[in-house]
Amino acid sequence: MSTATQPRVLWNRIFALAALNGTITFAWLAYILYLPKLLEQSGLPLIAVSVFLIVEGVLSAIVEPWMGSLSDDRQRRAASRYPLIAAGVLATCGLFVVLPLVVFANPGGLSQWLVPVLLIAWSLAMAVFRSPALALLSRYAAPSSVPLAAGVLSIASGLAGALGPFGRPWLLERGPLVVFGIASVVLLVSALVLGRLERNTGLSLPYGSIYISTRLVPKSVGRDADPDSGKLPLTVPRLALIFCTGVGASLGFRFLVEVFPKVLTPLGITPGPVMGALFLSFAALALPAGFLAVRVGNGRTMCAGLLTMALLVMLVPTCRDVGTAFALACALGAAHSLVLNGLYAYVLGIVPLERAGLGIGLYFGGGGVAMALAGALAPQLQSLGLFTGVLIGCAGFLVAALCLVLTGSVRSRASELATVNL
Repeated sequence: MSTATQPRVLWNRIFALAALNGTITFAWLAYILYLPKLLEQSGLPLIAVSVFLIVEGVLSAIVEPWMGSLSDDRQRRAASRYPLIAAGVLATCGLFVVLPLVVFANPGGLSQWLVPVLLIAWSLAMAVFRSPALALLSRYAAPSSVPLAAGVLSIASGLAGALGPFGRPWLLERGPLVVFGIASVVLLVSALVLGRLERNTGLSLPYGSIYISTRLVPKSVGRDADPDSGKLPLTVPRLALIFCTGVGASLGFRFLVEVFPKVLTPLGITPGPVMGALFLSFAALALPAGFLAVRVGNGRTMCAGLLTMALLVMLVPTCRDVGTAFALACALGAAHSLVLNGLYAYVLGIVPLERAGLGIGLYFGGGGVAMALAGALAPQLQSLGLFTGVLIGCAGFLVAALCLVLTGSVRSRASELATVNL
């Protein structure tokens, strides 16, 4: 197949990957929602919630890059990341169903010791397959089209995230067995569909993407035909900057969603619809954000999004009425779409595509550190003051923007195209 006829994006595979990504978001939402209840039913104190988030965040910071790197090696040697994805999904689904059964079958007693092990095992199982799965984006979209393809993933993630604020009462009424069961079934089906499509990928991958295997595909085909494909250095500073970008962006967003509801509640404003509007605006503007990144440059749009979020999060304490709260939430959602849409193209633009799993794993590993920091600091917000949380969120976004600049990713669209098409 000539490069002129090769598709820029394999949309059916992108939709399957988006379904998996949305289910990952929903699974984490359900887990965080029921974590206090599961610990309480097991006879553990509620302070254990923060401890679990810290432990899981630290473990995620280690496991995400490790699994991403393992999937890169598996891709090179055996032409597929899918076995690692399948193993992680099966373990996640099994543990998600077993967890509520253990808690409610034997509250207290044995479950007091078994539940913590199962909770940590579940979070590790999620970390096993997330980076390998999302690294498939490097196979399903040409480099210049990654921000647009990522928009579909962002839509799924935003819609799933909106279920938290809007669907919280309904989810709590169903109980953990039903909610965890739904998440497990959807996750399993999404992974099976993705696996079926992955087996049929063949040589129809987009020009410039990382092809099936350097052993199985002639060097004259696809990514190997790109003379610049091997010139991108894999250096410790670059990897550290990816990790720090993940820490900053994730920490900023976590403190945003922690502080915003606490500002609204004393004003008599119900936080749920406002936070739901944030996620829905993020989902609604994901594709326009992708088009914008393709036209003017991903680094520029992502940096603009981070700086805008840093500014807007400082305005959160100024909310005094419902209209202002909704307007600010929609603006934050729009800015967040520029950031989250751009993260995959950002990572894939500064590491060799054959190390896509490692790069994406490092970003999510940074997110794990942010989760640990949020778990340690968020319970102290009442004593530290909400404005301290606002400052931490703002600082996180600014750190991420600085890392973006230091990687050299903030370039004009012409410069990005020149790099891709050398």
